Amino acid sequence: MKIDSREIKSFFYSQYFSDGLRMTFGILFPSLLLMQLNHFDTGITMSLGALCICTIDSPGPLYHKRNAMAIGNLFLFIVAVITGFARLNVFTLGIEITLLSFLFSMFIVYGNRAASVGTCALLIMIFMMDKEAKPNEVLTLSLIILAGGIWYLLFSLIFFGIRPYRAAQQTLGESIADIAKFVRIKADFYLSDTDIDENYRKLVSQQVKVSQHQDAVRELLFKSRIMVKESTNPSRIMVLTFVDLVDMFEQIMATHYDYGYIREKFKASGVLKQVADLIQEMADELDNIAYMVLTNKRNKHKPDFNNSFIV
Repeated sequence: MKIDSREIKSFFYSQYFSDGLRMTFGILFPSLLLMQLNHFDTGITMSLGALCICTIDSPGPLYHKRNAMAIGNLFLFIVAVITGFARLNVFTLGIEITLLSFLFSMFIVYGNRAASVGTCALLIMIFMMDKEAKPNEVLTLSLIILAGGIWYLLFSLIFFGIRPYRAAQQTLGESIADIAKFVRIKADFYLSDTDIDENYRKLVSQQVKVSQHQDAVRELLFKSRIMVKESTNPSRIMVLTFVDLVDMFEQIMATHYDYGYIREKFKASGVLKQVADLIQEMADELDNIAYMVLTNKRNKHKPDFNNSFIV
């Protein structure tokens, strides 16, 4: 199987890879630092708090993440203290598990980010059950866990402050790539060996993905502009790109033909294959644009599709 080197590069520039690096560093740094200072146990406990809070650090506007992680730290400390004392008796531990599991599981009602706050609280409850801390050590242990959670919160905010538009840029690039896939599915309608009904199902499924990605770009981009409180050149370029992208996608969706009739009418002319190839070339150019947005690189090659179609 041939592996496209550009796909590998796109992965390393993607939001998934950068989020993974950020979370890994945020979790491991306290342990690595305190290990050098001969306080490895304290570092591990801080990393435990950071690990719980990182579950809340999902893509989205900064103030949503900031508020959710702040609330998560509050629950982190409260649940750590409660579990530290409740574990001393099997009956109180059972009551705590029942009540908190029900309470934090109900957070899913308020959306995915609220659900991640509940997951954070449940994680620390599970971890604290295994901590053999004496009653006079519970508060200190809980404060160390809270320190790890606060460290991760501050680290995430600093990371965003350095490149406030990077998350929106990555999501925009992925959205363009999704539209390229949508265009390729549209091109398949002009091929005689493609099942029209099955292709429509693929088209609708891809349309849902494109719409979800566009909603994510809209929220990230415009909320980031509000937080930064200034209109920078990168933000203006991304806004204009996104507006043109939405307009183009709406035009593509509005274009509909009776593909069965078209196949029957022009199957002998051979023009349908040319149309499909031309649309595929346009999808390739969309992929090029998506790659340029992800990697901050410019492509000097400007294809002219007006001369690509010869009747």
